[in-house]
Amino acid sequence: MSGEETSPDHSCLQVWQKLGGVSKLAFAARSLTGTTGWNGTGHGQVAVSRENGHTLLFTETGKWHPRVDSGKAAPRNPALDFSNIYRWTLHDPPRGISLSHLRYGRQNPVHLAELVGDPENRCHMKSATPHLCNLDQYTLDLYADDECLTLLWKIQGPAKNEQLTCRYS
Repeated sequence: MSGEETSPDHSCLQVWQKLGGVSKLAFAARSLTGTTGWNGTGHGQVAVSRENGHTLLFTETGKWHPRVDSGKAAPRNPALDFSNIYRWTLHDPPRGISLSHLRYGRQNPVHLAELVGDPENRCHMKSATPHLCNLDQYTLDLYADDECLTLLWKIQGPAKNEQLTCRYS
């Protein structure tokens, strides 16, 4: 392989191509210490649309299944519907991908992460800096393989120590 094939730019383009083919998601959330009620699993569909040549929108819909600490389904917490819209933007030249949540509409995106390639692992991208939300810090690692894209969110703060794993296929 040439150096260009293993460069962060190349990994960025590989991830970008995979993002365009996503149609499903599955995720698991868990508290690493303490209880915040964030334990559970979810699954759903992803409709991908292109705003332009460098911007994808993910419209996600699905079901969230809360869990109690024992791992059993919470008896009084039935599955909940969820929906999200995310904007993925490929930088030009392709040295990174931005991720924003559109919870306040397309004109008011909430910037979540600036993903950059890992020069040591062409299948890995990571947030360049943590996303800060009040006292909480969010970091993101993205792993690409032949079957899916896996996003590993770590959320840490005075009252939080959470992990969210999301698989897009």
